[in-house]
Amino acid sequence: MRKSILALAAVSAILFALPAVASAEETWQIHPNNVKFTASSGETRLGTTAGDTVICTSSTGEGQYVSSTTAEGIKLKFHGCKDAGTGVSCHSGSTAGTIETNPIIAHNVWANKHGVRTRAVLLTPANTEKADFATFRCTVFGIGPTLTVTGSVIGEVELTKPCNTPAAEAHLDFVAEKHGHQTIKTLWNTTPEYDLTSHRDGVPSTASQTGTGTLKFAPEATVTC
Repeated sequence: MRKSILALAAVSAILFALPAVASAEETWQIHPNNVKFTASSGETRLGTTAGDTVICTSSTGEGQYVSSTTAEGIKLKFHGCKDAGTGVSCHSGSTAGTIETNPIIAHNVWANKHGVRTRAVLLTPANTEKADFATFRCTVFGIGPTLTVTGSVIGEVELTKPCNTPAAEAHLDFVAEKHGHQTIKTLWNTTPEYDLTSHRDGVPSTASQTGTGTLKFAPEATVTC
């Protein structure tokens, strides 16, 4: 299930306060509960209902689980990023084409995918005051829009080995049902929707992240059934 996306992207996004999703029935577990991981992806896309599309050629990152259901300290870096409409390079800092996220928290959740209970991860910004995944600009000679991505996003977990079996990696799929609208937006047996918002020079629109990330665990990790 390798469909192209942003990223982490998150930017990609990866990645607020802990959502009210942490009952034992609503989460799945990973062991050891302090496992570290690196993250990478190929092409990712951020699409908005305002018509923006930001494409990044790849992403890299890292994080660590701090319990069997929550990972913290996740930071992603998207490379080769540009506005698909203009071809203009996008950047969050001084390096053209590079977008770096703010710290992200990941929660292991069971999501609702078209009525099917699906193993997933909910990404939210770690900073409850700033509460954004990333802020970046797509500019030529300093002229161009500023985009800030807020909200939260659900990615579907794709195991490389059966659950309850140690594995060196897993995949995380972010899919949009249409431009600017994520396919999975709710958790199992709950009604609140989790979605991304892109603020273009302060004007909000709904956004979607698409792409597949690969998580590599050190040491190997076991996902419970």
